[in-house]
Amino acid sequence: MTIQQLLDLTNDLYPNANTDATIAGYFNLCQNELSPYFGLIAEDTTLATIANDDEYDLPTGIDDIEQIESLDIYNKAPDTDAIIESVAMQVGAYTIDNQPTKAVRISVTHTTVGSADTLGTIVIVGEVNGEADTETITPVADSTVYGEKYFDADGITSITGVDWVTDGDDDTIEVGVSGDRYDFTRYERGYSDVEHARGHTYYQVYTSAGVKSLVIYPAPTEDNRVIRIRYRKKLAALSTTVFTGSPEFDSRFHDILAIYAAYRIASKGPSPDREQANHFAAEYDERLTELWKYSLVSGGKSLKKRTDNRQWH
Repeated sequence: MTIQQLLDLTNDLYPNANTDATIAGYFNLCQNELSPYFGLIAEDTTLATIANDDEYDLPTGIDDIEQIESLDIYNKAPDTDAIIESVAMQVGAYTIDNQPTKAVRISVTHTTVGSADTLGTIVIVGEVNGEADTETITPVADSTVYGEKYFDADGITSITGVDWVTDGDDDTIEVGVSGDRYDFTRYERGYSDVEHARGHTYYQVYTSAGVKSLVIYPAPTEDNRVIRIRYRKKLAALSTTVFTGSPEFDSRFHDILAIYAAYRIASKGPSPDREQANHFAAEYDERLTELWKYSLVSGGKSLKKRTDNRQWH
């Protein structure tokens, strides 16, 4: 359903004098509640361990550990020059020194020489799961960044620099690989007020200002081990001014936003319509239960082969 259709449905459910912008705002409040459970799955590998440090800022896109589906720490450090050792940046194809020996994500490490160049992009061509594929990685000044695709062993065909512009002193670049995707330690969700003597856990702590941080127990003993977090992305906020867009979750359950908005409208004001508010609250709970059931059933369906499930890639 589009936002406009949801606005119309809300007014059909409970005629009211609220502005469209206000009602769309209620849609977004509802989406904030749904995001930790029904947002799209994403993977973040921007965090790396610091020896004997157990507390880390939450990565961009994760506001609460409720969003986290799994957290792993690779047991080996990435090899940042495994494919191309340090070489001057260029426009055109780079010479590939070595091929990956296992399915890995590709890393690009930039180093400034003089003042920073215009970095452009790095295009990786090769095979992913036995099929031809391409990925474009955007270097970040004096940093290591990773692609998202796992290129096969011996699967790199070419690595090409695009739109790089020198400032006179050519910056350098390395191309490497992530840690072994199968060699990691999985951490389970825990809580700060319970005994941590057994197993590997992660939990959340708060500063006096309410800022959330991720805590890993036991604290890592090695530097530069990649922390891989699979999490539910926040559902993209719906526009409160342009009503042609649609929510990101399953369209069969979009009406839950209108039901939630009707509940909020009925329960507000100097004379709340408590009977209608209770009705919509019960209807919202019923639809939410149906959404849960559908998600569990669809997520548990058996697949014909591993490649049918993109989460296994």
